[in-house]
This record gives sequence, structure tokens and C-alpha cells, in this order.
Amino acid sequence: MASSVHLFTFNPLQENTYLLIDQASREAIVIDPGCSSPEECHALDNVIEREKATLVGLLATHLHFDHVWGAPHLTKKYGLPLLAHEKEIENTSSIERQARSFMIPLEESFKDVQIKPFKTGEIFNFGESQLEALFTPGHSAGHVTYYNRAEKYVCCGDVVFKGNIGRCDLEGGSYSVMLNTLKNVFVPLSDETIIYSGHGPETTIGFEKKNNPYIMSVL
Repeated sequence: MASSVHLFTFNPLQENTYLLIDQASREAIVIDPGCSSPEECHALDNVIEREKATLVGLLATHLHFDHVWGAPHLTKKYGLPLLAHEKEIENTSSIERQARSFMIPLEESFKDVQIKPFKTGEIFNFGESQLEALFTPGHSAGHVTYYNRAEKYVCCGDVVFKGNIGRCDLEGGSYSVMLNTLKNVFVPLSDETIIYSGHGPETTIGFEKKNNPYIMSVL
């Protein structure tokens, strides 16, 4: 059985939040909960309820505030911790501080949000579906990409966008590290692998190998 992918575009930075539902068990995972208002949080909750899904995991590709804006709501409502790579937790400043640097107020506090670490290669199961955490730094120090090997798709946060890559000038970012990530992690993926990015439309590895100048530069 396959998993279904539900896309939500949330908050002023137009961040993509993904709800993945295993079709056999109805177990679900949310990746990068960026919902920033009660209305956006309710929109996500409503689809979980409509699909009769049971949320079993809350994952972050990285801990930039636009990708975890909804964590206070979801961790409280569903009783789940937010999971992030151990290096990301160690090297990222507080969510509140990040938001202040963009002059954006946060309505909910992150002080009660439990953020638990995991290591590279961690496997996350939801029903019969599975995600593998690939270490993909460059945009941030501990960024990860979640790879569904069986169904050939990745949720890659702010690493690869259609025709572009994530910026490397923020805290923990590095352009040279990003290029290594593209060469060693993304290029080896099969051309038909679908890329679900943290901003913008979906794409494929094959399309990016022919149209993304950053990936073309490391082929």
C-alpha cells in the first residue's frame, strides 16, 4: 500500500507543510508544521480528522521558525514531541529569536515544546510506510531530508526548490556544504524521484538535473 501526500502552504513565508498518511493503517506524519494562525492550524487538523488519520509523528527538516511555527499547537493537541536532527538542535538559535530577526511576532510560546533529537539514518515508520532521515546540511547545520525509498519521493525542506536551492547565508548555512549535499545525496537519487520542497511547487530529480544550475554544476 502507498502513502498519500497532502500539501498545505502556510504563514507569511509561504512554507509548505506536508501531511503523509499511510493508506493501509491511516497512521500519519506531519513534516514541517508551519501553520501560523488558528485558522491554519484548524485547516491541518480538519484534514487529519476528515481522513480518519492517527498522527504518530511530528518531524522537522530543520528548525527555522517558518517550518515549525505550528509546533506549539500540534505538540499540545496530539501529545507528540517535535523531532529534529541532533546537530540541528545543537546549532540553531531559539525560534523566538529567529522570528524577532524577521520582525515577526509569534502568538504562541515555544517554551513548552519538547524537541527530541535523532541521528542520521533514523527510520520513521507510519503504518506500512517508512521514511529515512538523510543528512542534508547546507541551508542549516543539521538539515535533513525525509526519503520514502519505496515510493521514491523526498520531503527536502529548504535544500532543493524547482530550479533553485535554499539560501546558504543564514545561521548554520554553508554554500560549499550545500554543494556537497547536492552531489552526494541528491544526484544519486533516481530521476523519477519526486521532490516535495519547503517552498514552491514539487519537482523531480530528473527535471532538476536538466534545469537546476546548482545541481548541474555538481554532475
